[in-house]
Amino acid sequence: ASMEVSPFFNELFKYYLFLFFGLNFNSVKSHYQKVYFEAIKRN
Repeated sequence: ASMEVSPFFNELFKYYLFLFFGLNFNSVKSHYQKVYFEAIKRN
C-alpha cells in the first residue's frame, strides 16, 4: 500500500517545493528590482 501512495506524495511534495521556491524567488527578485531602480534614480 505504501508503494502505491508514495509516488503521489512525492509529486505533491515536488509541487509544493516548486511553488514555495517560485514565490520566494519572485518576491526576492521584485525586491532587488526596486532597490536597483532606486539606485538608478539617485544617480
